[in-house]
Amino acid sequence: MTDFQEKESIPSPLSRESLEVFDGMWSYAELVCGADLDKASTARQKKARKKLTAVFSESLEELPKESRAYLADAASDTEFFTRLNAAHREAVNRAEEELHRTAEAVAALTPEWDAEIQQQITALLCAGEWPYDTFWKNGEFLYPVESDFIHDVYLVFSKVKGLPKNAEGCPLKDLVLQKRNGRYRIKGTRSNTEGKDVPFGFSFSDVRIEKALFAADWNVLSVTPWDRLISQSAAICAKKHMSLPYNEKEQSLFPLLVELASLDPNSSLEDELRVSDFPLLATYLEAHAYRKPKKQLEALSEKEPPSHAFAVRAQALRAMLNQKEYAPLWEELCQRIAQSQEPYVSTSEFYLSADQLLPIRERIERRMHAHGYTGSYPHFSKEGSIKGLHIRESYGISYLITRTKKAFFYVSCHESAGLDCGTFSFLSGTVLPRKGETLHGVSDFLFKTNGKSFFTTSECQLFFGNAEDALESDDLDTAVDIAVKKAEMRKLSREEKRQNHISPLSHSVFLFLFCFLFMGVFFGFFMTLGFMLLEFLTALFTGNVHSFPELFTSTPWWLIGLLSGGMFGIAMAIIEVIADRKK
Repeated sequence: MTDFQEKESIPSPLSRESLEVFDGMWSYAELVCGADLDKASTARQKKARKKLTAVFSESLEELPKESRAYLADAASDTEFFTRLNAAHREAVNRAEEELHRTAEAVAALTPEWDAEIQQQITALLCAGEWPYDTFWKNGEFLYPVESDFIHDVYLVFSKVKGLPKNAEGCPLKDLVLQKRNGRYRIKGTRSNTEGKDVPFGFSFSDVRIEKALFAADWNVLSVTPWDRLISQSAAICAKKHMSLPYNEKEQSLFPLLVELASLDPNSSLEDELRVSDFPLLATYLEAHAYRKPKKQLEALSEKEPPSHAFAVRAQALRAMLNQKEYAPLWEELCQRIAQSQEPYVSTSEFYLSADQLLPIRERIERRMHAHGYTGSYPHFSKEGSIKGLHIRESYGISYLITRTKKAFFYVSCHESAGLDCGTFSFLSGTVLPRKGETLHGVSDFLFKTNGKSFFTTSECQLFFGNAEDALESDDLDTAVDIAVKKAEMRKLSREEKRQNHISPLSHSVFLFLFCFLFMGVFFGFFMTLGFMLLEFLTALFTGNVHSFPELFTSTPWWLIGLLSGGMFGIAMAIIEVIADRKK
């Protein structure tokens, strides 16, 4: 057996546990109270010291007496933070030294592993805490290394034995790597729920790195179609920064994706990739004979990002492209991007088994068909009518919707997943068709149509720690019902509002007061001004200008403003509340 990690005496009088506490105090102080506290003003130091000692009082009490004295004996607040900073630097130095020693020992012990595996095993040994998102898959144990919206990286351990249960989140100490008879073992100690150190370890026959590349899916909760397209393009472009491989279709699309992601200065695209010229997008606009957007794009190309002028022009172009008449271009680009993502799995397909995922999809489909919708998962549609009075918002503008004999309703489903957890989102759309219009597809309700289409979202999160509980949960059925009612502009029940994170009473009271005060005061003020002007003009045209001052002072303007504003405010508030209760 070879044991590569040896305990060393700590040269400083401060123990490792003390340094960890002091390092945490310094990091907290920098985050909450600001940087360079050892050089800050006396008042700021005093305030920060008082806050630190209050937050970390229990941790300080558990330290040895000499460690507590290290800070308590500071003659001033400046010395207190000088000592705390010195302890922080010592903790950083020791961590770096330990990492370096561990890396050298791992490399010496495992020459058969490649450098990336050695690096990640070293990080595991020095992590200090067992992560929450480990899991088993196909008889192998997966330990997370890196995770984001487009890929996950795991250490995959084969033929694992002795792995403790319920170790998630436990502090780890003195982890070592051992090798015996062709098997490897990681051992050390962990703190249990009572704070006592207990043995920790597991053995394995082999380890490899597995990288799961996910399809760059559009975010269903984004606001507009082009926001979604830009977000998806930026996600694919992010692979370059992460040194992830591109497939053939992604490589051919990459210049276009960079142009699309550059249309929003706030997208996640790396600054070095951003462009201010858009020849490929201009070609697409020309092929579709979109003259106005092409002129807007030419004007945008004259500005340099990230200037304010560029941001304003880019926003104007995105707003223009979000109009329904330009939907064919969006659909074409979406189709090309979707084809480039076909080789990759979705997060739901990676984290959830077919036995978990398929019953959920089938249940959603049955529920949608029970509501009279046609289609198959994930897209459903229905033709119907709208009853009652409703106020809905589309692209920042509120519209009053009255009884409508013919309307198209859509529900589009979107799924994502993490460890033992799946999120099923629903995009609910409503279209008020013009004469002769028929059902088409999801793009019908996403685009700006001047009050003829609307969309909103809802979601349901299911936990698969126990697969039977997830399948038997009523939350999914309720989420589908909410999505349907939102599409059809029907009133949600109290339980549905709670699941949709709406507080019925407080929301209605707030809406009533807002409409009453805002609209009432606004209308009352201008109505009073209008009556004043009318009274002056009446006096002017009747030749009684000399009597106007007396007439003006004797008129109860406050009563006119109060009555007109109050009556109008109450009327509008009632209309708003009635319409809101049908959401």
